[in-house]
Amino acid sequence: MLTFDRLLTRIAHVMSWIALVFLAFMMFAITIDVVARALSGRAVPGLFEMSEMSMAMVVFMGLGATLLDDGHIRVTLLTEVPYVFRLPSGRSHAAISW
Repeated sequence: MLTFDRLLTRIAHVMSWIALVFLAFMMFAITIDVVARALSGRAVPGLFEMSEMSMAMVVFMGLGATLLDDGHIRVTLLTEVPYVFRLPSGRSHAAISW
């Protein structure tokens, strides 16, 4: 059982590295797409679809490492920002719902 646990841990770590590669690809691809749109006015064909696929790969390949860390995925939006940028609670709820 211990060897099976080690195998699954190793697989989860490999998948998290693959997710990191997809995340880096997505970052560079979107940057290239924005620069191409600014310079030529046209997007790079197929880059949007590859970014969509990369997002799915990042999410699902990162789940194993999240489980190993006993963590959870959360999204921070306007409510858990540093104090300098924090909105009063009523305004932040209004901004989120808008």
